[in-house]
Amino acid sequence: MQATRPALALLLAFALVTAGCSAFQPSDSRTATFENRDSTAYNLSAYVVPNVDDRSDVLFRATTDNRSDGLFAYAEVQWAHGYRNVTVDDGVRSERVTLSPNETIPVTIENVTADAAVVYVVERSNWSLVHVGFPFCDGANSVEDYHLTLSGGTGTSWSHGCR
Repeated sequence: MQATRPALALLLAFALVTAGCSAFQPSDSRTATFENRDSTAYNLSAYVVPNVDDRSDVLFRATTDNRSDGLFAYAEVQWAHGYRNVTVDDGVRSERVTLSPNETIPVTIENVTADAAVVYVVERSNWSLVHVGFPFCDGANSVEDYHLTLSGGTGTSWSHGCR
């Protein structure tokens, strides 16, 4: 019985080190500000995508105006018209809010690990795409904030900072 105690202690130490490694990664919150200067509402979705090294790591599922479904790269959907029902392809955590006319709201996403990206999808009330916001910083830097202004039925300006 005495010989099993060291083995049990070793097994427990191994389990603590290997199980849930991502639980030991530092996490942070990310805040985005959405400013709607239009008289129409917009649907905002925020997706937390783990293990992102580059924007090309993420694919978007969408329906085109000719009703075909497919997967699209960020460069295809960022400001493109003709897409609707845009989501991040991976089964990732998401939050959805409605941005009312002439409203400015902050959206805070909690518990975002350092290797994750937050992707914002802005659609009209009929789910047609307005903009895909994918703030991304190179290297070990992370996104500090994101700001999108909507006016005239489209995203007129966006910005983000790195830290």
